[in-house]
Amino acid sequence: MLALGFSMIAGCSGRRSQTPVEGYACYAKAVPTLGDGGLAWGPSVKSASVKALDNCRRYAAESDGTPSTCKVTLTGCR
Repeated sequence: MLALGFSMIAGCSGRRSQTPVEGYACYAKAVPTLGDGGLAWGPSVKSASVKALDNCRRYAAESDGTPSTCKVTLTGCR
């Protein structure tokens, strides 16, 4: 029984928390044609989308991508 408990803990130790950031329940992901995209949380899908686009533009520019092509590709609320 003890070994089973330790194996369950070890299996989850590498996973990231699924808790929404800052307690917000809605999220959005934006990606450019080339470069790194962005993910953001917010109190609504609209606010999360705006933040995700801002993050996408910043990360795409930093990764020599195309920030002007950022588009929201995924949204939802938990």
